[in-house]
Amino acid sequence: MLWTFTLMKLTWLSGDKEPQQVQYGDGNSHALDANAFTQKEMCKSPIKSPSIDFGWHDPGYIHSAVMTDLQPSTTYSYRYGRGFR
Repeated sequence: MLWTFTLMKLTWLSGDKEPQQVQYGDGNSHALDANAFTQKEMCKSPIKSPSIDFGWHDPGYIHSAVMTDLQPSTTYSYRYGRGFR
C-alpha cells in the first residue's frame, strides 16, 4: 500500500474482471454505507485443507486505485468494488 500525507493507494483482489471503483469520504460523509456479510454469503464452497489441495490457485484480478486530496489527521471511510447502490 502506497501512501503519503495526502494520498493513499489501495490494491485488492476480486474474481471480477469488470471495472472497479473506490468511494471515499471523511468522517462527516454520509455517502458510504456499511454492509455486513455472513460466512455463507462470502464463501461459495468450503476452503480445502492445504495438505489436500496442493497446486496453483488463480488469485483473481488485481485492482488498484489512488485516493487523493486527503487531509492529514483526518479519519476517512472507503469502500471498493463495483456496482455500488
